[in-house]
Formats: sequence, structure tokens, C-alpha cells
Amino acid sequence: MEPIDLKDESTLIASIPLILGFHPSESIILVSAIVHPSGQTRLGPVARMDLRHFAPYPGNATPQLLEVVEGVKVARLQGVIVTGAKFDEPDLPLHLQVETFEDLCAKAGHSRVRVVHVPSFAPGQPWRGYCHDACSGTLPDVSGSELAAVNAHNGRRIFGSIQEVAQDFEPGPADVRMRLAQAVRDIATAVREEANRQDLPALGRRLQRVDSAVAAVESGNLPKTDTQIADLIGAFGSIDVAMAAVVPRRGDDDIVATQNLLHHLLRVAPSDDGAAIAGALAVTYFLCGDNTRARLAVESTSEASILGHLMSLALKGTRSRDTAAGFLIDESIRRRGSLTGGLS
Repeated sequence: MEPIDLKDESTLIASIPLILGFHPSESIILVSAIVHPSGQTRLGPVARMDLRHFAPYPGNATPQLLEVVEGVKVARLQGVIVTGAKFDEPDLPLHLQVETFEDLCAKAGHSRVRVVHVPSFAPGQPWRGYCHDACSGTLPDVSGSELAAVNAHNGRRIFGSIQEVAQDFEPGPADVRMRLAQAVRDIATAVREEANRQDLPALGRRLQRVDSAVAAVESGNLPKTDTQIADLIGAFGSIDVAMAAVVPRRGDDDIVATQNLLHHLLRVAPSDDGAAIAGALAVTYFLCGDNTRARLAVESTSEASILGHLMSLALKGTRSRDTAAGFLIDESIRRRGSLTGGLS
């Protein structure tokens, strides 16, 4: 069952913060309704862009927004401009840019597109369409909706702004990271030696410990001891372990638990060792269609990692989203099979 009524435009618009995980402002948001193989219409990929990037160059920005639905059978697209401009103006804000957006959507084969303006996503706020029939409505309170309940079940917070979201990617106390540094360094050295001699059983056991930690997080237990935390941080120094760990195996609960574990490890990882975890975290968000958090993860560290580099390319659109996601999933499955195949 869809947690959002896609036929109710007011509810769909009001649910955008629940979909994104934060209340966007000064943004354009693109929400897609896609045709599932079963024939049902379901919520599809969502994209968001700052108006400061969209408004000056809508001709360049629109293809970037549409990248999320490349290769997807789209039923319709809902665009939302959120900015504090008042409705008593002769024209809605950015109406010329919206015309360009709609024209480019049509040229890309998306004929069912509607763009609306809303001052904010607070309940009771009015929305108004850029369409000729002057469609309009009022945002309902969706705090008791099924989607809100799903978010609560998964422990997913809804932040007040993207700036608050970014705080989730900031490093923790320096003294904790310094305390862990030597232990992580020793484990990272051991992991490199295992990788160099292709000791797949040893790396497979490290992946098993990551999987066990994810299962523990599902039960509400984050790793606490320095020994366990250092062991997990060091394990992600192996591209095989990192890649194998990023595709959850058991559905939504597993996805959230994997992300919560990686956030915890990123917060306490020494600066030289956080890049691999940030890259893995970026992949998990990218595969969930959350480019905002994927980008924040990549940008959270100045160090380089293989997964971080791959994600930078994917977020720049150097490959189609489907191609990039398919590659990441296939590689994750392949490497997990290699690491676990020799374990009893």
C-alpha cells in the first residue's frame, strides 16, 4: 500500500518534508509518480535543488532534476516551488523559469507535469498552481498520516531545515576520535594486509561483524566499546567489505539500521579514516533516491575514498542514475558473494 495518496495533490505537497526528511525552503522539488511493474502508480524518485541554482539557469538545472527519473516509467511529475513570496503579486515568483522547466519536461517526454508555489510546508498554508486554470488548495496536517507513522517506526527524524540535516554528518568530539586513532590505525593496517594477500575468509569475517552490528542497531543497540567501534571503522578500509555492506539485505529496517550504524561510525572515526565510511553512507542514501544526504555524506570529509569518488561522479550525472545504481547493486552482491562464499 502506498503511504501517500498520490491522487490528493494537497496531501502530496504537504508530505514533501516527510519524504525528504526535512522542511525545504527556497527550493524547487520534483516528485514523481511512477508506473510499477504491477501496473499500480506509486511514489517514485524525488529531487530537490536550491532556487539559487535553479533560478539563474533553468535550462541547465531542469535536466539535472530530471536525471532522477531517467529510465523510469513516469505517470506524472509534481513540481513545487517553495519560497516566501506572497500570493498577492500579479504573477507567481519565477513564472518564466517555470515555463522553461515545463517546456523542457515536455521535450523530455513528460507531458503530465504540474508546478505549484507554496510559501512553506506548514499546515494551513495555501498553494497555487502555475497552470492556466488557477488550481489552488490548502496544505493539510499530515502528522498523523501513514507516511509519518512509517518514519516514526523507522526512527527517521524530520528536520526543520537542510542545515539541521547537515549536522548529522559533522564529526563528534575530538578527544573521542583521537582516543580511537591508534586502534583504528592498527586494524586498518591488518585490513590492508588481508586485502593485499586476498584473504577472503578474513575479510568475510569482518563483513559478518558489520552485519551483526547492523542487526544489533535494528534492536536499538549501537556499538559502544572502543574495541568494537575501531574494528568496524577499520573494516571499511577494505573496498570489498565497504561495497558488500552498502546494499541492505532485509528491507527498510535494514536500510535504516545500516545508515544509523554508518552515521555513528562517521561521527567517531578519526579524520583519516572517515572517508571510506562517508562514501559507504553516501551510497546507501543514493540507492534510496536521497541525493541531498548522499551529497552531504560525500562532502563531510576532505579525504578521498573509492566509494566517495564513485558517488561524486554519480551525483554529477556522469552516468544515468539507473546505470550508476545498477552498477553499485551488482558490485555489492558480487563482492558479498566473494567474501561469504568461503565461510562455513
